[in-house]
Amino acid sequence: MTPITLPQLSSQRYVKLPPAPSDPPSSADIVSAKVFQSEVMAHYCSDDHLARKEVTEEDVYQATMYNAKIMAQIDPTNGEIEPAWFTRAMDNLKDDMAEVKRDMADIKCDIAEVKRDIKDIKVSQGKTQHVAAIASSPDF
Repeated sequence: MTPITLPQLSSQRYVKLPPAPSDPPSSADIVSAKVFQSEVMAHYCSDDHLARKEVTEEDVYQATMYNAKIMAQIDPTNGEIEPAWFTRAMDNLKDDMAEVKRDMADIKCDIAEVKRDIKDIKVSQGKTQHVAAIASSPDF
């Protein structure tokens, strides 16, 4: 991952920068980034005229972006490709899907057999009608 650089504030008189984060960010880095963002916002919204003057909108933006960058690099799987419960659930679904595919193949075979039977019945019906027509003719 790309290392996250600390934001540049217009003044560090009211808000101190957090320590440089580790790669990937630790839980302490996540907390520090959130506290940093909150402190910048608190001073920006402060009743203290000097703090309001020195903490700018750009500082709020920088603190917010820093927090977002830290949060974006969190690995929710802790290095695992997928959680164990998810793997088990997917294995069960794969087994179920394989069974459905086998059942569908059986159904297709059954349908093909029914179609052949219908064709045979139609042929037999045609022959029967032909024989019946001959038998009912006056020349017979």
